[in-house]
Amino acid sequence: MTWAAVQNYDIQFRIPLAFSHRTHKLCKLPNGVLALLISDPEDNASVCSVTVATGSHNDPKGVPGLAHLCEHMLFAAGSKKYPDVDKYHQTLSKTGGTHNAYTTGEQTTFHISVPNMNREGELEFDCILDMFSSFLKEPLFNSTAMNKEIYAIQSEHDSNVSSLSKILYQAIRLMANGNHPFSQFSTGNIHTLKNMPLVTGMNLRTLLVNYFETNFQPRNITVCIKGSQSVNILTKLALTNFGYIQSSRAAKGNVIRRSISKRDSIRSNGKKLKKIESFRILEKAWKAKYKDIKCFDDRNNFMIIKSNKQSTMRFLFPVNESGANFTPKELKIFSGIWRELFGDESKGSLHSYFIEKSWITETTTYISDFTYGVYGLILQFSLTASGWENLREIISKVFKGTLELVRWENLNSLSRILFEHTTIEYINYLYQEQEVLSSDFCSELTELLQHSLRTPELEYLFKESPNLIELNNDHSENLMTVTPWWFDQAMKFQNFINEFMKVTNVKLFLLGSELKHNAFFELGSQNKDWSTDAYYGFDYIKSHLNFKQIIDEPCTTVNDYSLALPSKNLFIPQFFQNLANLQQIFMEYSLRSRFAVLQPQVPTSMLPNQKPRLVNRSSHYEMWILPIDKEPESVASPDRIPKQSTVTFSIESLTMTPSSMNTMHLEILGEVLNFLLTSDLYPSLQLSYAYEIATSLKGDVQLCCTICGFSDGVVKITDYILSTLRLIGDPATANIVTNSLLRKARIQVRSKYEAASSEICVKLASMGLLIVLERGMWTLEDRLEALEDSDMSSFQQFCHEFVMNDSGNYLNLFVQGDMRYADEVNCLIHSKLTHHLNSSRCSTPTTDYRRSTTVLKPGVNYYVEYPGQGDDPNNSIVHFVQVGLRNDRAAFTLAHFTAYLMHLTLVPDLRYKKQIGYVVLGGLRIMTDTVGLHITVMSAGQCLDLEDKIDEYMMYLEDTVLNALTESQFEEIYLKPYIRLIGEHTVGEMDTSGGPTNLLSEIYPNVQNGHSSVLEGIDMKRHKQLWNLIQAKEYDFLQGNDILDRTVVQGLTLHRYMTFFKEKLSARSTTRSKISIMIDSPMKREEIMNRQMFLQMETFLKMKGFAIKDTELRDIVNKSQGSPTQLLRHLLAHFKTRGENWKLCRVIAKEVGKLLALGVRRSLTLRPTVPQRPSTTTTTTPPPRHRLPDADFFRRT
Repeated sequence: MTWAAVQNYDIQFRIPLAFSHRTHKLCKLPNGVLALLISDPEDNASVCSVTVATGSHNDPKGVPGLAHLCEHMLFAAGSKKYPDVDKYHQTLSKTGGTHNAYTTGEQTTFHISVPNMNREGELEFDCILDMFSSFLKEPLFNSTAMNKEIYAIQSEHDSNVSSLSKILYQAIRLMANGNHPFSQFSTGNIHTLKNMPLVTGMNLRTLLVNYFETNFQPRNITVCIKGSQSVNILTKLALTNFGYIQSSRAAKGNVIRRSISKRDSIRSNGKKLKKIESFRILEKAWKAKYKDIKCFDDRNNFMIIKSNKQSTMRFLFPVNESGANFTPKELKIFSGIWRELFGDESKGSLHSYFIEKSWITETTTYISDFTYGVYGLILQFSLTASGWENLREIISKVFKGTLELVRWENLNSLSRILFEHTTIEYINYLYQEQEVLSSDFCSELTELLQHSLRTPELEYLFKESPNLIELNNDHSENLMTVTPWWFDQAMKFQNFINEFMKVTNVKLFLLGSELKHNAFFELGSQNKDWSTDAYYGFDYIKSHLNFKQIIDEPCTTVNDYSLALPSKNLFIPQFFQNLANLQQIFMEYSLRSRFAVLQPQVPTSMLPNQKPRLVNRSSHYEMWILPIDKEPESVASPDRIPKQSTVTFSIESLTMTPSSMNTMHLEILGEVLNFLLTSDLYPSLQLSYAYEIATSLKGDVQLCCTICGFSDGVVKITDYILSTLRLIGDPATANIVTNSLLRKARIQVRSKYEAASSEICVKLASMGLLIVLERGMWTLEDRLEALEDSDMSSFQQFCHEFVMNDSGNYLNLFVQGDMRYADEVNCLIHSKLTHHLNSSRCSTPTTDYRRSTTVLKPGVNYYVEYPGQGDDPNNSIVHFVQVGLRNDRAAFTLAHFTAYLMHLTLVPDLRYKKQIGYVVLGGLRIMTDTVGLHITVMSAGQCLDLEDKIDEYMMYLEDTVLNALTESQFEEIYLKPYIRLIGEHTVGEMDTSGGPTNLLSEIYPNVQNGHSSVLEGIDMKRHKQLWNLIQAKEYDFLQGNDILDRTVVQGLTLHRYMTFFKEKLSARSTTRSKISIMIDSPMKREEIMNRQMFLQMETFLKMKGFAIKDTELRDIVNKSQGSPTQLLRHLLAHFKTRGENWKLCRVIAKEVGKLLALGVRRSLTLRPTVPQRPSTTTTTTPPPRHRLPDADFFRRT
């Protein structure tokens, strides 16, 4: 295959400032695969993502989940070239690499990430990519791997059934047109992928092979490869690995022979480049299949869902590109503007009104893709108890408010909003950060490339969404200010609102637990019986409501609030209020990217870590700074281009005693601040500003604020926060906090705790570890009790003592980025609040570091049990072994090396071989003061049984893996690869497959406002890491590989390591310090068995065309008491009494009996011992466990 056969596209990508050092190339391989190549000299890992335009909508009838199973099987059963799939997994693990895959309705995506490690002069990535691509060419589908992956899919589904977002998405499927593929269950489970095929005589392997050969065609595939290699090398990798995927697997070699012929190569060079829009991969793959079947019909528009999750109201407005009065591009643009407008939280918005009424705690707006050309505008409210009682008013206000916003008098304001939206979109894109995970970034790109994109849209490919105007358009200079053209767009947007937000185009979902006591429930249920979803197990009622009648009815509340469009955004930098300046900078940085290959580049891993510098310290404050390392600049406007900063400051009381009451007062204070600030500061969030308000995780009385964005705006936001805080604390102005506001703040705090307590069990177990070991992490009971005891008097007293106590508070300030504003921020905090500059200078801070983590004594083997949430059938365990103190670099290093060994062995042993659960994580775990190792499992098995399996794994690691090695084998197999690994990339990258290393860093602040791409972006993560080190007084600022003690690694031998292992980690050790947090499902075994039996029978009978009410089937299942024979007898009796054809019932009796036997067999393995594997370990048992009475044990003792 020759280079001449590759078709290159001359696309001048408009790229963000952070991408200007990268080189980009879009090309088409000879077999039709579309490839995007990104050369980034700063990368310390290489990434490949592949997306195939096939998914669950191609599942054969009666086998939901087949596409998902195919995704699993491609990397579980090997290929013709690499039949030993373990070699792939072992090679990937030893390099610290990761892989993942996921399936949607129309796309399946696979990606790998491999650190830049060399082996005999060749990158490990090249070898792994060869294996990776072979799975997409000639995969093997063996039965042994198939059974394991079906079990893994069942475990995955089990974890989904308790997720609020998954429940609501399944509800949308139930509301869809039953004839459309979107309406079908997509994940699959053991019933649909094993039991049903066995009962109906389908050959699952044959179905998989047919599915793969039909859909995994080059015309359906897009590839993205990103790494530090040149684009030429990346092109070679794409050509070598993906250019040989054949269009017709029945006629091997035809495409390849044709593509490498000299004649074809010359013709390819000479012919005109193919237009990008002619690809239209998704359209070609799916348009014919859907055959103009509507995704949603008009039969039902309302659904009630019974659940113990956060009470939720969701409006869905379907958008269908087919038949709409807008182009697909206009629909995408106006949908984005709709999302911003209805998600607005400033004064005059729907959110502001509902919050003022105490009806909701949160508003969410987003766009959800369903099928090609069909997506939904989602408007969702988290309801309070009061909101649940005012559903009519909320519905009425949504629709009447919509009519108010699109009145003719608002056209001028809408024109301005559209102009501002376009300006803001370009500003945010220009300042877009580098991605945190390149694998996610590349996956998004391969998915996006399958949409119908024109050349102008491709130029802004990395922006992901189209623009009202293209800055490279020859006519764009006439649109740089609000002109009549913008009025035309505003009128179009009004028409968009009128077309898609009308009452006849809405689907409404209500989710909650206290349903029957609500008047609206009576209207919506229409006396219908409850149905049960056969896959997720929730009860629901579907009906059709006359929303026009509901809206026309008079409201019971006084309508004293008028909705208004957002006012002018004052946070837009002056320099960018003329789009011509943006156009100039995009052109300049795009040219830099095109010629980046000619500029000298230094990999990020070779750059020295910048450290904050202490510039001032006194008895009551300290100030740290870190100048920006790369300032954006423009040749034409070097001094005018706006720069960004991040500021974090904390105010800690030196006189107030840590307590759960003070912590709750701080949380209420944060919510009060948020309520008072939101309407003024929300416009800043549209420009990728972000701000957070957090309480201390150590339990002390400390409030911390972080603000990031353009430097002048950061100063402005800081001023808002400080001024408002002063008003709350000053008795003269404390009445700014009314009883109503305090009540809303307390409701908000309580709602967050209720939402947290309904999380899936694996998250509850991880949080339980923090609550038990971190002394300032008060229990949920303590917090809620303190919340109930708080009132206006105690809150005001707390605020006055905390805010106004200048001499008793300590300020810590960290300014990163643009240093021109650092002193201004410092003086602002001084004048507005702390007056810290009046204190005397000193060389050491007044505050002392207080240890906040319980240090486990040697030899303890504790466990704590918590009940899970009511509708979660899963159990979870976090098994934590303490290794030493966090500042002990030798202990930290040995723990990290052990995490590397677990990275290689844990998942293969516990998940793939023993199959104890879908979620199996393990690795380093850092507490505030200690370091250790964790193994986290979510499973249907009993927690004590899971702990036995974890102990068995630790003995397997000790006896079978380590004790079988010689010194030289230990060095060659484990130590040398580990040394290479930590020499090539950072510690954190290796730990991603083991779950979060530091749980405290995963806790969201009490108030967090801003776009997730900023709040979770790489710049914010780095800033917080440095801030945490400042707070912990670790002033050497060691991060990444610098934390490790290289002398320990270099001098490590098998003997020395085993001495450490046997003392600190061995399950048999009498000096091991271990504690486990166990979350047990409150569902009884019989309840789970009956639920499984009910869901399986419901699915089967419906597929066979037997109508039976869910209530009747549930009664039959309960009467059978788990006996398949009794269930079959009751079923036949039921259909006989209804006059059903007895012969027909007898025809299916055999199938039903077989199905029940399969289902019961699986149900019996849900709880007891997980599947066994012959053990090569000795029989020595671990020390006995000791159950702690509660989470407060260590705080009491």
